[in-house]
Amino acid sequence: MTEHDFKILIDKYLSGKCSDEEKKAIEFWYAVSEEEHVIDRSTLNFHKKQIREDLSKKIKRKPKVFKFNNYWKVAATAIVASAITMAIYFNQNPKTLLLSEVPTIMPVKDQVELKLADGKTIVINPKIKQDITTSDGLSIRVDEQGNLLYQQEAVNTSDAPIAYNTLTTPKGTISSILLADGSKVTLNAASSLRFPSRFQQDKREVYLEGEGYFEIKKTANHSSFIVNSKQQSVKVLGTKFVVKNYVGEAESRTTLVEGKVEVSALKANHSLILSPGQEATLNASGLIKREYDESSLAWINNDFIFINADLAEICVELERWYDVKFKIDNDIEKKRFTGAIAKNKSLQEILNIMSSSQKLHFRINAKTIYVSNF
Repeated sequence: MTEHDFKILIDKYLSGKCSDEEKKAIEFWYAVSEEEHVIDRSTLNFHKKQIREDLSKKIKRKPKVFKFNNYWKVAATAIVASAITMAIYFNQNPKTLLLSEVPTIMPVKDQVELKLADGKTIVINPKIKQDITTSDGLSIRVDEQGNLLYQQEAVNTSDAPIAYNTLTTPKGTISSILLADGSKVTLNAASSLRFPSRFQQDKREVYLEGEGYFEIKKTANHSSFIVNSKQQSVKVLGTKFVVKNYVGEAESRTTLVEGKVEVSALKANHSLILSPGQEATLNASGLIKREYDESSLAWINNDFIFINADLAEICVELERWYDVKFKIDNDIEKKRFTGAIAKNKSLQEILNIMSSSQKLHFRINAKTIYVSNF
């Protein structure tokens, strides 16, 4: 029951149009409610005054607490439980609005940042074709597709120190970079890739936080390519795969599109070899191999695809794309959804679909969205 529905029920009571069940429910709500539980203090205090005056005509004492028999207590509690819950909920979050009452929320689409080894930060707009050259021989070009083409001026000796740069994508942004060896990395929103100014002859090694799609180019000497993340490492020769390892998430995932990779858990002496069509998940239960579904690669094509995904999991993805924060009632976090929608849609469009399919209620305060049942 929404705040609006609850007020309608009170209006029905005051106009004498309630059913017996609804009437007893409202009287029970009045009896047990305290001032801190009201939805809208001014409006509902006025309603409570009217209810008190109406009830006072029927009894000779102030009706602060009513003595319903057990049957009506149970019935009334069942009818107004959600209303009282909503009253407490909205009192705790008094400034929330319906999503339809705020401007359309679109993906953030901020600029990406390249932090150089010397601490300098270069801000790059992937939507603008440009060429950037630094004093230390670093050349960055943004092509027509928005890819960052990275090239470091060759050094005269292999003994020269290797410096690491970090590319970071903010929320709501996907960015691609072509590394010096010709390998391409596409970073999902809120992700970062730490990579060297030049690769060693026998080993190419990068560090990922978040999610990235790797298209690794084979080298003449067949040097391995290693993707390190907090919980695991992935070793390849030439292949296409996705690594997902966001800070704060309990599970890491490696999805193989082409070739062959070896996934190793860093805290356990355990590794797996993946073939195309397989993915490895690493969580508290260990390192597990399974077949992957299309949801694992949807973001590369700028889509959301959820297959039997729970509400909490979906909200994490939406937070990362629209730069908002969700607060979900505990009893609905495990509601599950299956569906697909393009990532260029507004947040309101996505939540309206979810609301109609699972009877969810969304309200917003600044950048925090509160989710409850109808």
